[in-house]
Amino acid sequence: MGNMNTGSIVAEVSKRIDNIPSALSGTSMNNDVDRAIAHVEEYTGLSIGSTAIPPKYQNAIIYKTCIDVMTAIKAFGSDGGISLGDFSTNRGTGDNLANGIQVYTELLKMEKTILGKNFHYYKSNS
Repeated sequence: MGNMNTGSIVAEVSKRIDNIPSALSGTSMNNDVDRAIAHVEEYTGLSIGSTAIPPKYQNAIIYKTCIDVMTAIKAFGSDGGISLGDFSTNRGTGDNLANGIQVYTELLKMEKTILGKNFHYYKSNS
């Protein structure tokens, strides 16, 4: 797996979430990816950027973007399907988005555990 950019993250999220409304695709999803990158950067304390995202951070950014997109779809009032490997849900149950948000939130928590968090310490000699 090589480095990804904002566009390839958008493409990956689009594979995982069915029927993304046109109002949320394109620039809106690019902005969601940028916010997800900022979220992971803030969490790790590292600079990741949006043009050459290392594989180590890709899952966390994808999961955070999925959460944001599904939350926006839910706010739009429509229900869509999601897929994650062999797991998938279809439109029509009314809870697909809530379940998807929950699944991706748990996955994001696991990724953050794997990534760890940088702490900056200093000693004051006064």
